[in-house]
Amino acid sequence: MRVGADRIDVATVASAVAAAINANPTLSSLGVVAQAVDSDVVTTGSIDSIVIADSGLNPQVPLGPGVPILLALAFAASGLAGLRRR
Repeated sequence: MRVGADRIDVATVASAVAAAINANPTLSSLGVVAQAVDSDVVTTGSIDSIVIADSGLNPQVPLGPGVPILLALAFAASGLAGLRRR
């Protein structure tokens, strides 16, 4: 189901991933089976890594351990600046 001109909903992506896993002969020989459940992909095996070859799909960039602290400080600073203006 297309949501926009170049957007596909996550359930469609999950379904395509499950179909690709089920069509893979190496995984099939290992007994790995996949099924799309809403926006999730459920497998009988463990997925240890993923390679994204589609330029339209990008993995999420993990945040470093210091980012939440920096965000908290930025929010606190903006709150203090707002209190000073009153």
